[in-house]
Amino acid sequence: MCPATPDEEPMVADTPRGQWLAIISRLTLEGFSAACTPDVVLNLSVAEEPVVGPPAVRHFFNITRTMYDGLAFVHEARDASRTYMEWEGGFQGSPVSGATILS
Repeated sequence: MCPATPDEEPMVADTPRGQWLAIISRLTLEGFSAACTPDVVLNLSVAEEPVVGPPAVRHFFNITRTMYDGLAFVHEARDASRTYMEWEGGFQGSPVSGATILS
């Protein structure tokens, strides 16, 4: 379980947000890959092309994990096929925000 900020719900692994954080926090590529399909795709608004395959997606998260001063999921919404998670954080002393969509 991850600690929650005062305005945030406690993180539990039985929520989509908690499950997502548990997956991207797995320590090994093998552990991460076990949670993905072999053709997993990460589409990014900041990249020219999608990131494809567990090793490439894992590498992306390993790199970006070190970029942010902090990051927290602040809102979550779901429909039948997607989970939308809004996040806020800091990058080089400036506020940043975005959304992660799981499908």
